[in-house]
Amino acid sequence: CEVDYLWKKNPSLRNPPYAGIMHRLDRETSGVILFTKSRSANAGIHGQFESHTVIKKYRAVCAPAKAALTLPDEFSVRLTMGRISAKSSQCKMGLLSPSKGGQDSHTDFKVSSFNNGLYYVDALLHTGRTHQIRVHMSHINHPLLGDDVYGENRHFSAPKGVELVGQCLHAKTIGFVRPSDKKYIEVNAPIPAYMETLIKKLNLSPEKIDEKQY
Repeated sequence: CEVDYLWKKNPSLRNPPYAGIMHRLDRETSGVILFTKSRSANAGIHGQFESHTVIKKYRAVCAPAKAALTLPDEFSVRLTMGRISAKSSQCKMGLLSPSKGGQDSHTDFKVSSFNNGLYYVDALLHTGRTHQIRVHMSHINHPLLGDDVYGENRHFSAPKGVELVGQCLHAKTIGFVRPSDKKYIEVNAPIPAYMETLIKKLNLSPEKIDEKQY
């Protein structure tokens, strides 16, 4: 009904410019998202996503589920995962065997900064499963701050004047080969203001992050 109303109000909307959505970000995840402007470009980029050759880099703030847990400087998480919640309920992904539909998922992580039990990490995705980073970090008992689906950090309190806006996850970089001329393109998105403020108040030194990022 709403679409019919808009078409009648503005007939030009019936033939809008082509825009192909190549991937999605979780609700409350910030960062870069890729669209294509033609069907030929869509096909070329889609093939890169299917073959896992698109470069996808994220940044996240996490905390151990238990204060005594620690992370190594570099580590990888690889597991088969899939939907573990009922279709009628909120989508929740988790460890799932291939026999039940689980798909391979793989992320490399680097700890960029650490302070007072909190970690600022860089993530490089080799696959692109729904909620992948959130599931991986929860799986190793270091859920993302603000992520109440995969494990609240109950012993963490946000600094005064800072409000968590969902999970602290940012899609920093996407890199791909442009189908028209085979040129490698890399697009970066700045960290949103609220997350940058949080990082500073948590004293997760941005200078150290820039030195060790992917």
